[in-house]
Amino acid sequence: MAKGKLTLEAINLRLKQGKTGVVVRQKGERLYLRATLPAKPGSGKIQPHQQDLALKIYANPAGLERAEAEAHKLGGLLACKEFEWGLYLSEGENNPHQFTTVGQWVEKFKKHYLATHELSEDTWRYHWASVYGRLPQDAKLSDSILVAVALNTKPNTRNRRQTCEKLQNLANFVGIDLDLKQYSGNYSPAKTKPRDLPDDRTISEWYKRIPTETWRWFYGITATFGLRPHEAFFCVFEDEKNPRSLQVLEGKTGPRVVRALYPEWVEEWGLHTIRKPNVSGQSYRDYGSKACQQFKRYGIPFSPYDLRHAFAVRASVVFEFPVAVAANLMGHSPAVHWQTYNRWISAEQHQRVYEKAMQKENRPQPPALVSQIP
Repeated sequence: MAKGKLTLEAINLRLKQGKTGVVVRQKGERLYLRATLPAKPGSGKIQPHQQDLALKIYANPAGLERAEAEAHKLGGLLACKEFEWGLYLSEGENNPHQFTTVGQWVEKFKKHYLATHELSEDTWRYHWASVYGRLPQDAKLSDSILVAVALNTKPNTRNRRQTCEKLQNLANFVGIDLDLKQYSGNYSPAKTKPRDLPDDRTISEWYKRIPTETWRWFYGITATFGLRPHEAFFCVFEDEKNPRSLQVLEGKTGPRVVRALYPEWVEEWGLHTIRKPNVSGQSYRDYGSKACQQFKRYGIPFSPYDLRHAFAVRASVVFEFPVAVAANLMGHSPAVHWQTYNRWISAEQHQRVYEKAMQKENRPQPPALVSQIP
């Protein structure tokens, strides 16, 4: 049984002092052993190189104790030149002709990820499967295949970054020793060009130009409550007599209650009488796509998503809601609100906030001037 502090740092210090040649690593919630090992059967490599062995145990106190013992065992096998992959591979893995294909690994990872994360099938299909679908499904999964797919995307883009992130998750699950972060580039949402959002007067004017009653209602409810386009098809008013609160029944981030900004639009546009467009879809994304197409047909110079972004700015700047409150209304985190929506605040709105702050009677004042000493 291992003795001493059960932390990765303490364990690895003891392993180093004992010259075992093995390090304990943590990936996610699991523990691995890292050492210079012979090439794995079927890997296509010849020379020994640094590799990780999955212990399939959790990074808790009991797991750390077990990992230290396994590290000493592995170090002993290596020192005596008695290491064999058959001791660490499953029966299928031990046979190079039975290695799991890319498609099979992806399916295994999908089941694992959906079971351990709050992720819808739609989100998996559009944001995860779209990346893994670029891999050769019948090939044996390897680091070279993952790197090739990552490098086949445009550098320093959102696509490159997200591709590297998704492929890294798969590599970690399979146990492939690979760091794709070095290829992800320097893309950042803060560096992207801000959208030219419509101001509230423009939003109000375009409402009146929409010829169809149902799409006019969709436009109004999306703008007033800051909904994601698909959420407009899955909502009801909490109280018809006081229609300032809307209940989103389902959507990308689940049910939530949203508030009208401006509540006057609810009355002026008759939004309390629900008149949803006759639209159906297999996914939330289908609803959003059809709404975007309809906006283009009507010649609306912005998208349904821009109405949501304008709501975010309205909540933070015009109504001065705390970021946490505005973010909660919109169904995302304060971090998203800061990083994404507040970047689209126009110069005019910055000026409005500045002038309002300067007009406050109790605004901060400069320190009194200190008389010069003669």
